[in-house]
Amino acid sequence: MPFLLFFVACMVNMSANETVYWEFVKSFSSTLKNVYTIGADNVYVVGDIGLIAQSPDRGKNWNIQRFTYNLDDILNDVYFVSNDTGFVVGTNGNILKTTNAGVTWTKCNSGTTQNMNAVAGTGINNIWAVGDYGTVIKSSNGGQTWNPVSITTQTPNFSDIGFKNRKGYIVGNKGSIYRTLDEGDSWAQQTSIEEYTGNEQFKSLSVTENMAFINGGNYNAVIYKNNNNNTWQKHNVTVSNNYGDYIFSDRISSVFLTDDKGFCAAIEMMITTGGSIYDFGIIYVFKTDDGGSSWSMFSRGSNNPVSTDWIIGDYDAAMAFANIETGYLVSGHRMYRIPFVGDIDAGFYDGLNNPEQNIKFSANGAYVKVYSPVKTISDIIITSISGQTVFQQNNNNSNEITLNTSSLNKGFYIFQINLNDNTEWSVKWIKH
Repeated sequence: MPFLLFFVACMVNMSANETVYWEFVKSFSSTLKNVYTIGADNVYVVGDIGLIAQSPDRGKNWNIQRFTYNLDDILNDVYFVSNDTGFVVGTNGNILKTTNAGVTWTKCNSGTTQNMNAVAGTGINNIWAVGDYGTVIKSSNGGQTWNPVSITTQTPNFSDIGFKNRKGYIVGNKGSIYRTLDEGDSWAQQTSIEEYTGNEQFKSLSVTENMAFINGGNYNAVIYKNNNNNTWQKHNVTVSNNYGDYIFSDRISSVFLTDDKGFCAAIEMMITTGGSIYDFGIIYVFKTDDGGSSWSMFSRGSNNPVSTDWIIGDYDAAMAFANIETGYLVSGHRMYRIPFVGDIDAGFYDGLNNPEQNIKFSANGAYVKVYSPVKTISDIIITSISGQTVFQQNNNNSNEITLNTSSLNKGFYIFQINLNDNTEWSVKWIKH
């Protein structure tokens, strides 16, 4: 099936490229939903299959604090009010609390079964969580009880909440932006939004001392900016780079550390002309020093500070920064960090796991490796997106195979891995 190419970059000034490399840290079994940092070293990630993981050393070593293997147990956000006390929210009204930095997590009675998407607050006795169908709940006693708060008669799916001092915002789909100036005692809908349609998919936000920044989300690659009043300015993206063979679309995730300095992760997506979206893409990171008016290419991914590898992830990304120098990015199963430290030997770092068949698929440059400690691999067939077989190799029923793909053209491929027990596994892969 033919592809088109559509790349969106956040008003990117390509000539202002900086030599900054996002170092690959780890590939998790879970799809990561969010990342949170306490200082530069202490990092938390949450994801599906009930994952909560913590690293005390910028991602070199990890403590898996929770992992349920339940596909319906999806954790979407994490927030700490101190070094020891934090909250995690997820599907089906799931709220978890720790008072010992995550050594143990206990379930709170949220009073709702709606999916909860974000959590934030201004202190231990003012914690807020938001979710689907207009759900807003608040705890005034450290998470012991949660009470519903009605801020709208509509039922948008709220995607994020954030506070700075007494000021806070809640955002979601259906063009929803709500603002408080009194720590949540009262909320007012924001309606003075440039080119507002009511169909905007507001995804995430950053609240700084004097500003608030919101991502458009759902392919509306836009950042909306508010300067402490009720008016929101829209920063459109630009369209460029028509290569002709693929569709690249993007979602963005942004983090602002000050009123001026922020980062934006833009994701190129592969989409067929029929509309199917593949479950991975290439991520670019951009930086602004003028509050989002203009952006420059900030970096590309790498497991080697002298290479120019891509950052690979799914169609959503999340970032967290401890300061202007130290940041973390998660997308799909993967996590990256800056600055490049070089203390992690990730080896075949682009790993995809199939826990049911105990198979690991990984890539490093032109080399692709497939490994299973419990099953043997009979053969591998590689097909192009058009369905043409471009490579086939018999593996003589060994547990591991390494392929040199340097002869393959750049593009999209499907690996069919046939096992000795007459089962098979397929994985999608982009050759860069």
